[in-house]
Amino acid sequence: MAQTTKYAKNYSEEDIQAAIRTVREKYLSKREAARQHNVPESTLRGCLQGRLSVHKSKPTALSRQEEQKLVEWLKESARRGFGRSKNQLLTAVQTVISKTPGRNTQFKHSRPGYKWYRGFMRRHAEQLNLRTPQALRAQRAAVAPEDVMQWFKTAETDIIKIGTDVLKHPHYRIFNCDEYGFKLGGGITKVIAPKIDKRLHQVTNDTHRQISVLACGDLMAPLLIFPANDSHMTH
Repeated sequence: MAQTTKYAKNYSEEDIQAAIRTVREKYLSKREAARQHNVPESTLRGCLQGRLSVHKSKPTALSRQEEQKLVEWLKESARRGFGRSKNQLLTAVQTVISKTPGRNTQFKHSRPGYKWYRGFMRRHAEQLNLRTPQALRAQRAAVAPEDVMQWFKTAETDIIKIGTDVLKHPHYRIFNCDEYGFKLGGGITKVIAPKIDKRLHQVTNDTHRQISVLACGDLMAPLLIFPANDSHMTH
């Protein structure tokens, strides 16, 4: 075991390549080839079997445990409607490195760049990817199942006030109007989120100006509502 530790510090990619050629071309045993070229026998076996890469990988700035914590943080943030962007991830890593005494990295001001980000996403490609979420206003994000049930109860009460027999009519005589907003500015950036989530929302504020459209199937023409200062626009 002590020899393996010594080898791990001294061997190069060229040494591994030479050991592989020795085994394949000179039919020397793996143990003898590893000894001649000063590489760990287990590493040589792994490369020959395809389990390990011939190229020596550089150590990552964060440990495997630290990266996994970042993955869980990104997934939970996205689930709660506050997905993190690439810049927010890099800032989080910078904070971790800066608050760890004695940790040295090649990052300028302890902040990783695009190369690290690309490697991080590649290492966790089975769990994460960069996606564009659907905007979800804070008021809607706070709605609970109980609120939905209460809405239907209130709607039933309001309909009965119109007439006690309204709900007895065929269902196709009760119509639903839908509202959709077209933002006039702003927007949301791509965030890092779990691959398995089919729907991805991002909680946003209500400060953006928009044009609202009310539609009710093909029963009537859509109604457009413009911002107050654009009231001169008529369509």
